[in-house]
Amino acid sequence: MITLHLKKKFFDQIVSGEKKVEYRADNRFYRKLFDCFYKDNFAVNSGNKKDWVKIKICLGYPKKNDRKKNKFIWVSHVSFVNYLEMNYKDIGECYNLKKFDTEIKNCFYRLELELKK
Repeated sequence: MITLHLKKKFFDQIVSGEKKVEYRADNRFYRKLFDCFYKDNFAVNSGNKKDWVKIKICLGYPKKNDRKKNKFIWVSHVSFVNYLEMNYKDIGECYNLKKFDTEIKNCFYRLELELKK
């Protein structure tokens, strides 16, 4: 199962339903983690709810049985975007602008999220 560790601000926004998109940098770690979305014609991008993938989001690094800090969400779509395709609100939330300037040529994984009901 894919697990994403988040800071409190972003964890709370996802749990409340306010934040529906999560970005992760294209690096060796995330390329390996998200490789399952692209192998064997994986159907997560089909649009059908039955094809969505369940992942776990965590507030920091909690204990395994802490239900308040471990939540399950559904990924409905995964795409690969560059910084030009990101909106400025997402860039500001995800990256310190000084750091972003040095990574401006990088691409990102864009995960569209739905909270598990």
